[in-house]
Amino acid sequence: MAIKRPKPEEIVVKLRQVEVLMGQGMPRIDAIRQISVTEQTYYRWKKKYGGMGTEQLKELKRLQKEIDLSALESLEAINERLREMDVKLHLSEVKGPVMDRLAKQHFLQEMTGEVFLSQYEAARLLSASSSPSS
Repeated sequence: MAIKRPKPEEIVVKLRQVEVLMGQGMPRIDAIRQISVTEQTYYRWKKKYGGMGTEQLKELKRLQKEIDLSALESLEAINERLREMDVKLHLSEVKGPVMDRLAKQHFLQEMTGEVFLSQYEAARLLSASSSPSS
């Protein structure tokens, strides 16, 4: 069974719960246990989201989406310019959420080249396809 990771909004709420419990006089370690996470997780969350309210979190997400769209537009423009020059755009080391986002936006279908899991694989396959037949 996969471990369910809390959403950033849930993390902000849990951090706030710890602050409230500590304000009521509960020791920090007991307050952390109350929200059912380890101390290490609490401090990692606090470092990343500490002091952030839900509105700030929403703004952060909006900015991340804006940056993602800007990067996608840049990739599309590069791909189009290369296509006009009859040059293929290949990508390597694109994995996980980035690959999912590119696929969701249909960029991969429009891309002139291929996506490789590693630079080694890209170099090996591209050099083999460009070398003259013997």
